[in-house]
Amino acid sequence: MAQMFFLRGTRVTIRSQDVFFPEPPSLFICPSPLPLLVPGQVLVVQCEAPGFAPHTLDLSWEFSGADGTSRSLGQGSVTGHRQASDGTFSQSSRLELDRRLGLGRSGDITCIAKHEGGTRRASATLNEIGVSAPSIEDLMEMVAVALVFHGMIKFLSWTFSSSGKSVQSDHYNG
Repeated sequence: MAQMFFLRGTRVTIRSQDVFFPEPPSLFICPSPLPLLVPGQVLVVQCEAPGFAPHTLDLSWEFSGADGTSRSLGQGSVTGHRQASDGTFSQSSRLELDRRLGLGRSGDITCIAKHEGGTRRASATLNEIGVSAPSIEDLMEMVAVALVFHGMIKFLSWTFSSSGKSVQSDHYNG
């Protein structure tokens, strides 16, 4: 039993040692680091949340793109709670990543755990390898280069055709 005294004679007595302050679980994303995603490949990502109590926990996924946009990916496939011998619980969520999700070429995958003790997040960077579509700037540069080459070909053909005519006319004048 512990006693504490405050101003004006206020006394607080704690008689039990079963004072519990819940904390959200630690989170782990597997595999870590994430491998490079090949176009057409399905990547399975798992979020592990071990050692928490009480057992109420909501796991979800979020994607933050390189362009700054964020969107929810839902809960994935969430396992039931597993209880350890020390009375704590663990839970996991599995998410399959592929082109159908439309995630873009890179960004952060985040696992979010909402618990009575607070919210925790764990993130991993996702990168896709392969050839990307040209940007609008790339397309503009290709048009400019094509116009320059077209102009050079026209100029050279005009130059050679003009010089050939002057040689022929000099030959016939003589």
